[in-house]
Amino acid sequence: MDSADYTYRFEFQDGRSFEFHVDTTPDPPTIDYPPDWARLDHKQCPNCPLDPATTTYCPAALSLVDVIETFETVDSTKKLKTTVVSARRTVVQESDVQTALRSLIGLIMPTSGCPILGRLRGLAGFHLPFSDRDETVFRVVASYLLKQYLIGLDDGEPDWNLDGMRTLYEDLQRVDVAFADRMRTAVTGDASVNAVVALFSLAALVSMSVDDDLSRIRERMLG
Repeated sequence: MDSADYTYRFEFQDGRSFEFHVDTTPDPPTIDYPPDWARLDHKQCPNCPLDPATTTYCPAALSLVDVIETFETVDSTKKLKTTVVSARRTVVQESDVQTALRSLIGLIMPTSGCPILGRLRGLAGFHLPFSDRDETVFRVVASYLLKQYLIGLDDGEPDWNLDGMRTLYEDLQRVDVAFADRMRTAVTGDASVNAVVALFSLAALVSMSVDDDLSRIRERMLG
């Protein structure tokens, strides 16, 4: 298994199981018969830079078609066991469906070809399944600062104040509202919608409380 590959296996208490293989190498998905809810002009995000005249389908929506169709009637509170396998490690987690899907969707969407979510692509390559708020803040900030260091090495102007990171998470909040509306037209169950909302709610928390969270991390690292 390549280090950029992940396999999510979902096992329900009634014996059903589903498996999704995710290659985080950027590659726009190909769907033979895309559903109407995946069209770019259907509930398009207000900050989306893509033009429906030249791009028919939302790349982020296309990347989730298999997941959404699999879980479209599933209740978000159902319990299941999720096993995530990669070349680096295997993670097993007992949770509800919403939490499990949040982790999977958070891996899939940044490599979908969406120009906004694609700014998180570096994190997808070092995916941490089921990361909590503190882990997310640490990974996001560390990744962003490493990128700024590399920009500086290339004679660019690094953003050490994290202004660009705050702007990104403000963009993600706008994507959140529109994409959740899109999902509501695609499913009858609530698991997928709640997973998307929970994923971007975590992004909103990062945006609103990053300074407080960094103070906590600073205390742990520097004393």
